[in-house]
Amino acid sequence: MRSFTQDLVARTARLFAAPQPELWTVSVAGRPIGLLACEAGGARLSWFEAADPRLRSYAGPLPGCSTGGGPTGGRSRDGELEALAAALSLRLGRQVELDSLPV
Repeated sequence: MRSFTQDLVARTARLFAAPQPELWTVSVAGRPIGLLACEAGGARLSWFEAADPRLRSYAGPLPGCSTGGGPTGGRSRDGELEALAAALSLRLGRQVELDSLPV
């Protein structure tokens, strides 16, 4: 079920996102509630209707992206993604996960 949901989110994101962004679903208990896109202009969080207002109001730091559209690289980016998931989890009081989507 989860891979079907991730596939659906990835296909939807391709319709609305700029060409070739790197994408991650933001999920709680296996249920996607948002999307993190890393593009040339930087990272951006988009929330689905089901997202908790505490997450929707998050205005903290997002992972860096290079001007070429990709992330700033390897361990640094992984650390930034882990920090974002931890910040969102703390804000919500539940585990928030970021899962990479193939584009």
